[in-house]
Amino acid sequence: MLATLGSCFDVLHSVGDEIVVQRAGHEANIGPWVNLARRSGAKLSWWYPGADGSAGKLSELEQIVTEDTKIVALCHVSNLLGEIIDLPTIVKLVRSRAARDCQIVVDGVAYAPHRPIKVSEWGVDWYVYFNICIGNWSDDGVFFV
Repeated sequence: MLATLGSCFDVLHSVGDEIVVQRAGHEANIGPWVNLARRSGAKLSWWYPGADGSAGKLSELEQIVTEDTKIVALCHVSNLLGEIIDLPTIVKLVRSRAARDCQIVVDGVAYAPHRPIKVSEWGVDWYVYFNICIGNWSDDGVFFV
């Protein structure tokens, strides 16, 4: 699903744009944005896990996000580290620094089975998970836009 979303952004991104990807996420929400950067010539910037074992420091994200940032892709819960990401705080930071049309894409696959999904409260643009992760044994996925 995220690969399809990344392909949909092909015509919207070009040299000079920036894509920020959280490195503590799953490949499903990393590969599509790496590939989009390659296809479009957009700059790819990484938000790395913190040295303290966190999924990423806000102070580092603040330095990475610029007015050229058009996509920020991250996970809601790092399946590598188990940390629940504070989406409202991240959204506020991104909205204050990034391009006006920046899209925030969140992989909710590790969050959705355990907590209520409140996309409108979080303010993200795209929230994605697969039904199989919440006990529905179909191969359907869910996009909240």
